[in-house]
Amino acid sequence: MAQADIIISASKIAQWKADKEQLEREIAERQQKVADLAKKLDAAAILAGAGALHAEAFVLRPEPPTAKGEEGGENMTAAIERIANASPAPITKKELKRQLAALGFPQQRLSAYFYTPVMRLKEKRKITVLQDGKIWRAPS
Repeated sequence: MAQADIIISASKIAQWKADKEQLEREIAERQQKVADLAKKLDAAAILAGAGALHAEAFVLRPEPPTAKGEEGGENMTAAIERIANASPAPITKKELKRQLAALGFPQQRLSAYFYTPVMRLKEKRKITVLQDGKIWRAPS
């Protein structure tokens, strides 16, 4: 086999590495979702009585995220970092705020305060804020 037959461009290798990293992030995110669903199902089984899960709906009221430092709650900074790094593409600040609201963060924290954790994460290089303002995963 001639040497020309086995040359792979550096850009192709870089793309493979990027694709691999993206898939690993997606796998980790899906594994976390599976673990979260398993916990919810365990809780539902306890509420319904062991082995008594039926088609009936259970009313489980979600609790809003707790403030930073309280046991069991995810703070806004951690949520922003997790969402940005799990995103398959850059997301707008509006979309990020929508996802945070869906997680239960109050609207008043999604206005002026929202930019504080974004800037902190950017300065620590845990997320990237692109020139167009979109937010994405940590720089490589």
